[in-house]
Amino acid sequence: MRLALLGIILAVIVSGCSDTGGGSSGGSTGGSVAIKSFSADETALQGNDRASLSAEIVNTGDSKATSVKIQLLDLDVVCAQPGTGCDATETQWGITTGKKSDTISDLRINTPGEEAIPKQYSWRVQAPKLPANLKQSYQATARVSFGYSTTAVKQIKLVTLSEYQRLKTQGQTLPVTTSQPSNGPLKIDVRVSEPVRIEDSSTTFMMVVEATNLANGNTFLGADPNDVTQWNRASLKVTMPTGLAMVDTTGDCASIVSAGSLAVDLSKGKSYKIACEVKTTSNVVVSIDKTVSVKADYGYFADAKLSQAMEVTGKASYVVVAPGQTTTTVAAGSGGATPTTDTEAPAAISSATFSISPAIRDTNTNGKFIVPSISFVQPSDNTGVASFDIIVDKTQPTSDCGNCAALARITSPAAKSTGDVIVTGQINNLDQQSTYYVTVRAKDAAGNVGPVITKSVQTGQY
Repeated sequence: MRLALLGIILAVIVSGCSDTGGGSSGGSTGGSVAIKSFSADETALQGNDRASLSAEIVNTGDSKATSVKIQLLDLDVVCAQPGTGCDATETQWGITTGKKSDTISDLRINTPGEEAIPKQYSWRVQAPKLPANLKQSYQATARVSFGYSTTAVKQIKLVTLSEYQRLKTQGQTLPVTTSQPSNGPLKIDVRVSEPVRIEDSSTTFMMVVEATNLANGNTFLGADPNDVTQWNRASLKVTMPTGLAMVDTTGDCASIVSAGSLAVDLSKGKSYKIACEVKTTSNVVVSIDKTVSVKADYGYFADAKLSQAMEVTGKASYVVVAPGQTTTTVAAGSGGATPTTDTEAPAAISSATFSISPAIRDTNTNGKFIVPSISFVQPSDNTGVASFDIIVDKTQPTSDCGNCAALARITSPAAKSTGDVIVTGQINNLDQQSTYYVTVRAKDAAGNVGPVITKSVQTGQY
């Protein structure tokens, strides 16, 4: 009987759902809602042709997923060919069936162990009206997002020192139970060196809480998976039982006890680990079980790109049917008028929409930092923004960007439509304890540049 009481009970992961259900343990395989396939029925198109895009979404977790959202990204573009008469409104893709962002029905598996039932979502899109013989490739992205809540429950065995020594003297072996795996994108693990030997009513021991992103996607906080400032984050909350308490009264350990929670950085394939000192606050007679629970609340999204990009070739003219009128033919990109030289610069990027992700440590390098991304809303231009100048350097640019040519630059993301959110790629190899200035300005196809906007980001110490 005493042997059973001294068994080391490992973490058992119990998964609950907010918008979807799911969870993980030491045996988790990272099951999640994912895009199984994403393809186009036509990849070689002429201007104004239509094609169908189809995404197959599947839930490989072990609980029903609800309120699953699907988005179509990266197809809003503007003309990047100066002097062709290419009009911005003529070079954007259109969606004739389906929505750019939509909520789809629940995703479930019939019974545990049975293969998940996929869900199909389709869009009917219309290619841009490119000028004659102009050829461009387009790569679309499908994004699926949903909410998750994962709870790890850890039973900790406490035993008095005298009882532990008595059993050890008898040479008895302590039995060990195995953990029960659960299938979800985030693994939560709680580890304690057991059994915990109690000497008095305020014995202390260490408890390690670790969260690992196992699936091929990203966690986020909030309701918007496109808000890059909330990417790679989850909210952890630890609930302590009566008789146990955190020793720390400040810092991360104090922040995640039951009265509050801690938002942690948790990028794809990475882990967050915190070691906290715990103390007993009441006497133990022989042995007792205490249960600690750790809950993680987060959103999750996964992306898929077309298996083959779509290539569009422009035509010399397009047939247009106006309401109540007969069919007419207009020259591609003319908009019914003779093209004129573009001398108007793009508008300024709003400081209210210009956001820089906090710098975080890059665990793959020695003493370096990264900025996951920056984002801003694309400003307007009379012919459409074509690209952006993005400068990241320790030297602050002048107000007219006169010294920008000598400062470090990063690759420009593709321009979209006015009012759309632009997100850059990751900024790497930043020095620790340094201030970097991030400067952005918009450019149109004729080479006109808009006003610069600059913000700073501070790296920490490794």
